[in-house]
Amino acid sequence: MQQAAPAPSLMQKGEVVSTIDVPQYTYIEVKQDNKTFWLAAPATAVKKGDMIQFDNGAVMTNFNSKSLNRVFPTIIFVSRVVITNGKS
Repeated sequence: MQQAAPAPSLMQKGEVVSTIDVPQYTYIEVKQDNKTFWLAAPATAVKKGDMIQFDNGAVMTNFNSKSLNRVFPTIIFVSRVVITNGKS
């Protein structure tokens, strides 16, 4: 019997700078090394200062969020975010 494929690995790490919650999604501003960028993830309870891991996701440019009435120059849609707070 064959096993199911493993979940996508959460290879990326970063620190939460800020979050915006909307129905079904959480927008997360992440600091990784010396750069910051935005993620969009399924609703996730994260807060500023949390250390998180996430998958590579799908990059979208000039994404218009109707719920926020805001355009993100670049945003990464990820399937999962896990709070690690420094643990691997």
